[in-house]
Amino acid sequence: MLNAYQQVMRLIYRHDSLTFLHIKRVAVLMERFASYMGLTSEECYIAKLGGFLHDIGKLELAPEVLHKRGKLTEKEIKHIKKHPVFGYHILKHYHIDKRIVEMTRWHHECFDGGGYPDKLCGTEAPLLCRMMAIVDAWEAMTGKRLYRSPLSHEKALAELQNGKGTQFDPELVEHFVAMISSMHVRFPKRSVASSVPLTIPKP
Repeated sequence: MLNAYQQVMRLIYRHDSLTFLHIKRVAVLMERFASYMGLTSEECYIAKLGGFLHDIGKLELAPEVLHKRGKLTEKEIKHIKKHPVFGYHILKHYHIDKRIVEMTRWHHECFDGGGYPDKLCGTEAPLLCRMMAIVDAWEAMTGKRLYRSPLSHEKALAELQNGKGTQFDPELVEHFVAMISSMHVRFPKRSVASSVPLTIPKP
């Protein structure tokens, strides 16, 4: 019988296959970034689980908005920006490490305080959240999307550099750019969801 975690992953896949691919890639990169930063093995594991669950709030988004190919209206953008809070409210009822819940709520915060939902500034957002902001943006730029083709690694790296100090923690950007520049990131073909156990008990 599938555990609760695998059931959540299947729900995400059925709701939006592109989001499912996105979270798999983010999870791989978060684990590698955490390792590159010298974090403990336990912190690397938490970083990976945060990657898998950071967009769980998209389960609450209207499918017609999530799958829209054309330009989003202002109302639709506001709706999509609620997914970190939706995810936070889903996860806070379960026995999940608080760092995963924080990554879910704060992965769209900006270093200059201009992000959402809580407009955290600088290091007010925990380290893993600031790392997630970079990894999430990187994957969004280089991954497949309905509304555009993926950016090249060179263009995506340039975008990260342009966002230093405003959208992203500038020191972490330098570390991430160095990591990407020094390695060839390969993503597993088989389902990562089946290889990473996490039991989410009922409230």
